[in-house]
Amino acid sequence: SNLDQQIKKIAVSGGAPVTLGDASNPFGMSWEADETILFGQPNGVMRVSENGGTPELAIEALEGEQVHGPQLLPGENWVLFSSTTVAGNSRWDEGNVVAESLETGERRVLIVGGSDAQYVQTGHLVYALENVLFAIAFDLGRMEVVGGPVSVVEGVERANSPNSNTRTGHFSVSEEGNLVYVEGGSALELERTLALVDRSGPSERLDLPPNQYVSPRLSPDGRRLAVQTDGDRSVIWTYDLSGGTAIQRLTLDGNSFRPVWSPDGERIAFASDRNGPISLYWQNADGSGIAEQLTTAEEGTAHWPEAWSPDGQTLVYKVERSANAGWNAIANEMDL
Repeated sequence: SNLDQQIKKIAVSGGAPVTLGDASNPFGMSWEADETILFGQPNGVMRVSENGGTPELAIEALEGEQVHGPQLLPGENWVLFSSTTVAGNSRWDEGNVVAESLETGERRVLIVGGSDAQYVQTGHLVYALENVLFAIAFDLGRMEVVGGPVSVVEGVERANSPNSNTRTGHFSVSEEGNLVYVEGGSALELERTLALVDRSGPSERLDLPPNQYVSPRLSPDGRRLAVQTDGDRSVIWTYDLSGGTAIQRLTLDGNSFRPVWSPDGERIAFASDRNGPISLYWQNADGSGIAEQLTTAEEGTAHWPEAWSPDGQTLVYKVERSANAGWNAIANEMDL
């Protein structure tokens, strides 16, 4: 494409976006504690400094392989990611979860059949297979799974068009090991319910009415939930998981999408079309004050929040540009 595809960052406090490097549509992106950003590309897992530069190929894709969702494991040597070499709608369910050493290039297949894996601090890998989330014990020192997988919850909503896209699951895991997810449906307009799963495994449906829930995100302390609802208008809500208060509407103007908590849990960044093209905003998580605009997208583009830096000072976001009735993705970052 002749489009200017880039990763950029922007400061939460506002200002001009800072270009970090070039990228096509990223298949998953994570901001790591070692001050780098990992993201999936057609040629493999790329890495770029949070301060910008030329993205480097950290892990080369095998012939015919597509990678997704890289995550730097504790120890900063091994990278966890999903891999598939098959085509069709089931390609991610027929894929593998693997880890590869940045130092030696050694690759280990951890899980056969499944994708969208996340390492959680409890010492487990959580991953998706079809519409089911599984957890399996993981030995970091030996870099291998222990025992067999356990079904955590069934009926999880996943991304559409997996034959050409990712198969990202609509779930989030807090550092304490609590899980929130969207129940899957056969149509985008289907109403869903929300459920919470703790380390012991039981699923507890939240005391919330059915709605068109998407993009649930737990706060860093695992006590609050931010979630988007679709319908006549897309709205972001927050909910105290103690159940002591009713669900609170956070956004009022326009359509708002894809909430992302700041690391300190004080603010929520999101995308909105309230002032024109979809741009980035942030707002106090308790609903006080007014939303502040962080970026201003050009006509024919949309800005989508992806991840915060660990210190909460910088936000990585994706830029999509329309071309020939379609969309091409870019990625950006800004200091906050």
